[in-house]
Amino acid sequence: MQNFEYRIKHKSGVWLYMSAKLVSVNEENDQGHVLAIIRDITNQKKAEQELIKAKERAEKNDRLKSAFLANMSHEIRTPMNGIIGFATLLKDKNKTREQKAAFTDIIINKSHQLLSLINDILDISKIEAGELKITKLQCKVNEVIDNLYVFFSNNDKLKDGSVVLKTAKPLRDLTILTDVNRIEQVFTNLLSNAIKWSPNDGVVKISIKEIDQRCRFEVVDEGPGIPEDSIPKLFNKFYRVPGSPAGGTGLGLSIVKAIVEFHKGEIKVENRIEGGARFVISLPLGHPPEGPNESA
Repeated sequence: MQNFEYRIKHKSGVWLYMSAKLVSVNEENDQGHVLAIIRDITNQKKAEQELIKAKERAEKNDRLKSAFLANMSHEIRTPMNGIIGFATLLKDKNKTREQKAAFTDIIINKSHQLLSLINDILDISKIEAGELKITKLQCKVNEVIDNLYVFFSNNDKLKDGSVVLKTAKPLRDLTILTDVNRIEQVFTNLLSNAIKWSPNDGVVKISIKEIDQRCRFEVVDEGPGIPEDSIPKLFNKFYRVPGSPAGGTGLGLSIVKAIVEFHKGEIKVENRIEGGARFVISLPLGHPPEGPNESA
């Protein structure tokens, strides 16, 4: 008895996987015949290939998570060491009031870094478990933009004028059905990245338009842009663009994408011909707005 597998091309052009079993027939008066049993095992082969791919994906995720945990141990220690070090210096009676004020600012900054790391880890855990809570309410888009503008007014690069943040809001106040805190988290991440990558005298712009009953947001910067081979991987968990400044979890943009999709929205990124990157987010509108259909 012999068993073997082979492929044949169907007349439709599709390749099929076949299994053949050859059995020698030795009955009385038999002239040496062979019985061939042929089965179509295409679905079985496809299932096996999917299992192999799933195994490879799982192994890749395990490697990424191991690298992530190793990186996180370093990322968490860095701000913690800063907090402990400068808190210790605060106890030094020989330090001036100005020095202690500077130490306090550093401690606050390092604490924010640490909190951001922890929030990213908690958010991605909730997303993977399907437990990220989204509470949608009617929200005025212009209010979201105003809140972001106030938040970033204390950014160092904006305060010293090395980067300018511009907004282009619609003349009529569009409304979206959204979790305000989560959608502000999305734009805080995108604007932080845009400001970080912008050169001195650079401009970061966020604009809003109504297109086909959807609210379209654009965040544009004048930085170096994104390597073309990194764009397809940019929203993957743990992915960091080569040459990125130290720090961070590599989770920010994957969290952004998940939040946008929880809102039945879409996000994409592209490099601009004139330089820099453009992130585009499209979200469904809430109840129909009133007023002229114009934008600034």
